[in-house]
Amino acid sequence: MRRIADKLVSSLTDWIQRFLQNKDLILRRYAKIEKLPGKEDQIMITHKDGAKHLCVVVPLVNDLNTALEPLKAYEHCTLVCYNTKENFDMLINHWERLVNFKKHFHIYFVNPFSTTLKQWAIYPHTHQIITQGQALKLGLTTLFQTVEATTKEELEKKVGKEG
Repeated sequence: MRRIADKLVSSLTDWIQRFLQNKDLILRRYAKIEKLPGKEDQIMITHKDGAKHLCVVVPLVNDLNTALEPLKAYEHCTLVCYNTKENFDMLINHWERLVNFKKHFHIYFVNPFSTTLKQWAIYPHTHQIITQGQALKLGLTTLFQTVEATTKEELEKKVGKEG
């Protein structure tokens, strides 16, 4: 079972690295986008001005404290997870904490196997300023639905076949 968990991390890390590289083809803001040595779940983005931005890949966020721990040292940071109902529920259930975590923190919700969009992103701090109250959950749900939701079981089947 550990092997499948490692494959989930590796597959999502590879996907987000390619996504970030492709996203920067036009703007060319980054000097480097690289996996950190010995950290299969972490990507460091180095901006041309030398600023560092850490991306941590946690396919299925079971423990938010553990997921956020490596990000604490960075002003600009990203959590990357799969677009599952459980990960979305984590966002809703811990919204206030995520809003107050960091101003320049965002989360990518990804489903590389989606037939529609493959990812959506949220900056909790910024989103909180724009949308509050009852409209908040509706807005977040709408974002979640832009990418097909997946499940742990579906991911294990598809990622297990890749390698």
